[in-house]
Amino acid sequence: MFWEIKGHKSIPEPNMQILIYGLIKAYCNAANVSCDREVETGRGPVDFVFTGDRRIRVIMEVKKLNHGEFWGGLESQTPIYARGLQVDRAIYLAIRNSSTKAMNKRWGQLDAIAKHASRVNRVKITVERIDVMPRLPASDSHKTDYASDTGEQDDAEA
Repeated sequence: MFWEIKGHKSIPEPNMQILIYGLIKAYCNAANVSCDREVETGRGPVDFVFTGDRRIRVIMEVKKLNHGEFWGGLESQTPIYARGLQVDRAIYLAIRNSSTKAMNKRWGQLDAIAKHASRVNRVKITVERIDVMPRLPASDSHKTDYASDTGEQDDAEA
């Protein structure tokens, strides 16, 4: 669902956001929480805004793990969007689309970097993860976990 049929490339990030929106919309409706996409913050659009009663308002920024501005999205972009919407809670959704050594390191550093960014920016940033790496069938599990050892090409260094 998150990978193009031909080749070893994940679908573009905006397409992933549409898929995620489709998955969470029903849950939000059931919980009486509105979910809006691409809400303008005054400094650019944030990917998602969740609003419940007066006490619940959370933003969510989505980035593929190999995105060239991955850390900037967590350390700078998300806090700027939160301040623009006067929100003190944010979710940074990291989508794992590569398993290179550099991306594995990045995946492992997420919580520590988010904790630091939260403290510095006075915004509670919670990291959530979706691992979209293709998996081998169980019958081939003796080979390796992933269908491809590396996933797609990385856009940036760790």
